[in-house]
Amino acid sequence: MDDPVIGLQYLLIEGEDIDPQVKLATRVARPYTPDEVLARAEAASTPAEHFQTVREAAVAAPRDFDQRFFDVIRKGMAHPDPSIRRTSLLSFGYVGWREFRPVLLDLIRSDPDADVREEAQLALDAAEQCGWKGKA
Repeated sequence: MDDPVIGLQYLLIEGEDIDPQVKLATRVARPYTPDEVLARAEAASTPAEHFQTVREAAVAAPRDFDQRFFDVIRKGMAHPDPSIRRTSLLSFGYVGWREFRPVLLDLIRSDPDADVREEAQLALDAAEQCGWKGKA
């Protein structure tokens, strides 16, 4: 999938027995594993690397809440660079986990960047209107 919203190309495989499709996909392309995505995010040190890895985490995250991926996106929401915080808000839209609600509320109340505050409010409104994922 060439996703112009998040600016990445990725393959989404769903279903009961996905092993044959995963094997075929890994023969054709060399996708990152979830562990590789998390390791890349942990090693990120420049704004460009944070920008890239928070988006990768969003598309690599499982449907159900996963603390490791949550931490990557939440860390991006606290990054000093407002463009990384905004990218992390976009990334939130891919996971939609309810566990982000307090983080979004905090951004709405106290982020120094008006655009981040506005985008956090939009993200919260969309999640509450469309339905949260997760259990928190």
